[in-house]
Amino acid sequence: MKISYKPALAILFIACLSVFFKLNTGQTIAGFRKSDLEKVLSITGVTYDGSIDDLVKATQKSWLRPNNKERWEIGEIFEQKNEELLPLFKKMGLVDECKNIADRYDYIFFMGSTIMNMQERMETLKNILIKPTSYKDIVFLSGARDLTELEKEEAARLGWSSIPRTEAQAAPFLCSDQGIVMDKVVLIDAPKVQQSDGTWRRPTTADTVEKWLQTKSAAGSIVIISSQPFCHNQKVVVESLVPEDFIVDVVGAKAPENTKIAVYLDTIARTLYQWHNAKTKK
Repeated sequence: MKISYKPALAILFIACLSVFFKLNTGQTIAGFRKSDLEKVLSITGVTYDGSIDDLVKATQKSWLRPNNKERWEIGEIFEQKNEELLPLFKKMGLVDECKNIADRYDYIFFMGSTIMNMQERMETLKNILIKPTSYKDIVFLSGARDLTELEKEEAARLGWSSIPRTEAQAAPFLCSDQGIVMDKVVLIDAPKVQQSDGTWRRPTTADTVEKWLQTKSAAGSIVIISSQPFCHNQKVVVESLVPEDFIVDVVGAKAPENTKIAVYLDTIARTLYQWHNAKTKK
């Protein structure tokens, strides 16, 4: 009797292919190499059961800043691990400058932040605009975050005609300082969001992108103007929210040398959450 090995070989091939894809899928998580993430977990004493769900839960619990704290208010956490963690963060693309790779984009997304950070990002925008870069819209993604006293002092030092109360209100002054006419800027002013306990939180990057999507702009290419260590996070946020036919790049200055370890960890935790949340919804 003639024995056919074809079905068995086919089953074996499919099984091997399945294992191959599982291994490759597991190599990167939210754009980070799994091995790099697990080194950061080990150094900071965080454990998880190997699943993505538990990874997100563990990092949210251990690395995420409290809801009532801004990045600049985070305490000195894991600073003693600086020499071990900083090379890893550099390897993960959170430290060095991000540079743009095209000479044409449909949308330039300028990401709101503190006045001081936005001044730095304005320099990045200026460097893009002096090149022969074509675009349809400059979109200033901001919202009703109350300015800190330090930011108000900076506004006064800059000689602005009035002191803005919110991040979005600072946009016209920042654009004017760089000679950018506000008539050519799409200003997104996302409102505060009421939470389940009745309190209000300031708008997030995701809130500002979702508000922009309400303008029903046509699909196209986007370059995000951010700064390190937030470039990858904000790229993931935008990619997770815009339709799949958008192309998204990011540019941003290198991270300041005094960036706290806790800020890097908080950013990684938020990136993992946003990426996982987007994957779960699909």
